[in-house]
Amino acid sequence: MKTICKYYIQGCFHCDRIKDEYDTLSKQYKDKLEFESREITTSKEETKLNLHIYPTVVLYDKGKELGRLEGVITTEMLKGFVEEAV
Repeated sequence: MKTICKYYIQGCFHCDRIKDEYDTLSKQYKDKLEFESREITTSKEETKLNLHIYPTVVLYDKGKELGRLEGVITTEMLKGFVEEAV
């Protein structure tokens, strides 16, 4: 099953703005995709995951990155990203 992971940092306005929509989509598509949220707290994590801007939402299939959204993500962009992943 494919996985979508939202990477965020504490106090990020744009991260908080998509939180509710991300939670809604995770419930709506729970039978088709796995959803994760992960707070990034160190630059080591950023480097390892190639993260430059927040939020970053990444689609994985068996650990391989298939696509990502970064920065100012609208709810429409997020919904489209999830629907394309299914």
